[in-house]
Amino acid sequence: MNRVCIILAEETDVHVLKVLEHVNDYKNLDYTVLDTAKALRDLSITLHLDRGSCVWEGDFNGKPISSVHSIWYRRPTRPSAEYIEINPEMAQLAEAEMRSVLDNFYRLSHCRILPNPTSDFEADFKLLQLRMAASVGLETPKTIVSNIIGPEIWTTC
Repeated sequence: MNRVCIILAEETDVHVLKVLEHVNDYKNLDYTVLDTAKALRDLSITLHLDRGSCVWEGDFNGKPISSVHSIWYRRPTRPSAEYIEINPEMAQLAEAEMRSVLDNFYRLSHCRILPNPTSDFEADFKLLQLRMAASVGLETPKTIVSNIIGPEIWTTC
């Protein structure tokens, strides 16, 4: 069985499409793009937990989870119920549950994930990143974050 790389991104992501032009150069590597917005439609997944051991079953776009070797966490989107027929009252719950399942899968699977979703999430906090950079001696720009509109904010620098 080929090793499978799951690419979490929109199907039309131009960066993913460019990389996929070269994937066929690697033998024993298969891939599938999972648009996580469509996960409620395209993903079949079950987790069995027993005394600390976990076993995932199911498939990503027809690729068995057991064959997943790596995940490229490109730019996953929030799961959306618009791709399935579901009672509108249940849509929000289904989306939240799928988000939770995916988040747990990233943390509990034994495959390589790049970039790490937790680190990727932390990188979104730019002010924290600036403070950390300054704390290790890197030069950082003077920065202002404000909800005040107008030139008076610049006088506080």
